This record gives sequence, C-alpha cells and structure tokens, in this order.
Amino acid sequence: MDEKDFDLFLNLAREKGVPQRLYLVFAEKEFATEDEILTGQASAGSFTIRPVMYTDKPLSKVSNFVEMLDESLQNGQHWDIVYVTAGEDKGITAEFVEDRLEHMVKRIEEGEVDLLVAFTQMGDVYRADKAPELH
Repeated sequence: MDEKDFDLFLNLAREKGVPQRLYLVFAEKEFATEDEILTGQASAGSFTIRPVMYTDKPLSKVSNFVEMLDESLQNGQHWDIVYVTAGEDKGITAEFVEDRLEHMVKRIEEGEVDLLVAFTQMGDVYRADKAPELH
C-alpha cells in the first residue's frame, strides 16, 4: 500500500521533537437541495461542509491513516473530510483541547480553513480548489 498523505502528515508531526497532540474535526459534504437549485441559491453539484464530530488524540496513539479511519467509522457517523492540526502535547488542559476543537469547528463552518490541513476518506489531501462548487 502506498503511503498516504495523512501518514506523511503524521511523520512530519513526529519529527517535531516534542510530543504532539492531534486535533481532528470530521465533516460531511451536504449537497444542495432541489429547492436551493431551483431558487438560484445554489448550483447542481454544489455543497456545504458540515462538521459532524471531533476528537483529539496523542500522536503516539495514531499509527497510520488506516487505523484512524477504522476507529472513526466505528461509531457509524458518516464523514467525507477530516480536518487536522497538531500541537505540543505538554501541559494542556481539557478546557484548552475543547476550545481548540470548537475553534476549528467554527472556522470550518465559516469556510475559513486556510490554516487547517484536510484529508479525504482515502487519506489524500483534500483541496477545496479542486472540489465542486461550495455554496
């Protein structure tokens, strides 16, 4: 199996020299409805991205993309894109973790994802500029 972009991200985080924590927000594509298309609010094939769940994990607990994918699908929640950031895992509080994840969710909902790395369910980098139109 080829190394996935997600696995390359993990390797870069491991090279930081200090323990890292991953922050993951899973999102799904919500395609435009027929009414939105007919009223001109959206075009056919366009979608919005809606966060559906999030979690954090010490980097040491995530071996590779396949492991993360399997674990994420165990709860039965569908997702299309996972947004990931990493940060130092030393001296952080549960409140800090929650605030960071909520901030990520807010950025995703507002379409301000330029500082987040996103991956598909195949482990490849998700590029919004290569995706169908967002509405």
